[in-house]
Amino acid sequence: MKKISHPTTKNIYFWALISAFGLVLMNIAATMDVTAPFKSASLLLLLVVLGYGLIKTLCGIIFNGLYADGGVLSVLLLEVCFFGLCLSAALL
Repeated sequence: MKKISHPTTKNIYFWALISAFGLVLMNIAATMDVTAPFKSASLLLLLVVLGYGLIKTLCGIIFNGLYADGGVLSVLLLEVCFFGLCLSAALL
């Protein structure tokens, strides 16, 4: 439980890279002609990855005091924006 609630900056950046890779794969799948169940499943998986990365970033800011690091705050802003974008796409 401590690893989840007290992440390091490397851990936060790692999950940000995984989220960015998921966004790139989602864009590649959107440009190709894939079936609707595959698109919805990949969107839900991306939402789970973005949500977990968002939780880890928030825990790092709250519990580890990483609010002084501008890179972590930038990651938080990008994850919130893309999570909201993907959530609105999943609800439509």
